[in-house]
Amino acid sequence: MTTGTNAGQLYSSAPTAPSAYDAGSDVARTPMTESERDDVVKLGNKQTKDLGGVWLLLNGRFRSESDGAATESEIQELLCTVFGYPDLDRPPKRTLNVVVDSPGGSLDSAYKTVLYLSQFAAKLNVYVPYRAKSASTLLAVGADRTYLSPFAELGPLDTQIADPRNPANTTSALDCYQSVDYVREFAFQTILSALPKLITATERRLPVTGLIDTATQFATSSVAPMLKSVTALDFGSWGRSLRIGESYAVKLLKKKSTDEDEAAIKQLAWQLVYGYAHHRFPIDYREAERIGLTVERMSPSQYKRLRTVVDACRKKSFIGFLSKQESEKESHRSRKPASKDEEHSTDEHPQADVGGSPVGIGSRYVAESDRQT
Repeated sequence: MTTGTNAGQLYSSAPTAPSAYDAGSDVARTPMTESERDDVVKLGNKQTKDLGGVWLLLNGRFRSESDGAATESEIQELLCTVFGYPDLDRPPKRTLNVVVDSPGGSLDSAYKTVLYLSQFAAKLNVYVPYRAKSASTLLAVGADRTYLSPFAELGPLDTQIADPRNPANTTSALDCYQSVDYVREFAFQTILSALPKLITATERRLPVTGLIDTATQFATSSVAPMLKSVTALDFGSWGRSLRIGESYAVKLLKKKSTDEDEAAIKQLAWQLVYGYAHHRFPIDYREAERIGLTVERMSPSQYKRLRTVVDACRKKSFIGFLSKQESEKESHRSRKPASKDEEHSTDEHPQADVGGSPVGIGSRYVAESDRQT
């Protein structure tokens, strides 16, 4: 990027960026038809032709097995269909470019997706024109390099759980976890505030130990109603769910790290889980660079081409190749009539059973789940 040229000049044709997480900008639950999918692929062929290389689009939530069709299983089958089974004795030489537009979803699914993609690529690049929020931020964490537009947003990895006040809704486990910490700090500050006042009021005629007990009882009675609905199991569950995102981030960072700075890796993972005020905090290019993620600015040409393809999805879920050679292999395999062996296959010989139930190519038309992690 030329020094002294602002983003507004370079991206003068860009639309307003979507908010950090807005249900109105979420991927629609309406399945994408085969005709719509073909249109996206054709546009992807056109837009990635001049960019060169292998291009894959992941658009939508990361679904878990409980949603009926695990995203990572679908991606695993797709990769094996196009590239074949990975040969551990002959590491891949290709660079895999993955365009991501996602509000998040299952942390497990997103983590396994990064592992699967890495099995098929010597270098994994992730491109984010708009957003890779929440769980999908793990793709940026695990990529060799992530390209962000000026409007792109990553997001914190704090897990979403059922809201204790209304289980029909979700809330951040970090909010719940930190609320208890806040109450404990409030109790401590109450003791510190009450003790000097008690000493003054009694004109130092009572033992300080007795006054400490009085101040403690006062503080405890003040916070007891706040903690009444919180059990040790709740508190432990919140902490454990937060450690999932932190653990996944650490593992991915270590996997691609060329140095042994474990402290820096743990600090970055901690920042992504605990370091932001709320779940919708937008981690843009500058913030991603500041905390230590391997990011580069997306060029205006890349942004224009890739956002055109994402927009063509019309907020419907899409998983598939955009580059012509790979998309043709994918299309040929998905439309090939099943052989007798395939027609009579059982669960004893699934097509793709690593990390989840077998998922067919047709499953990428399954509607999105309501649940976000």
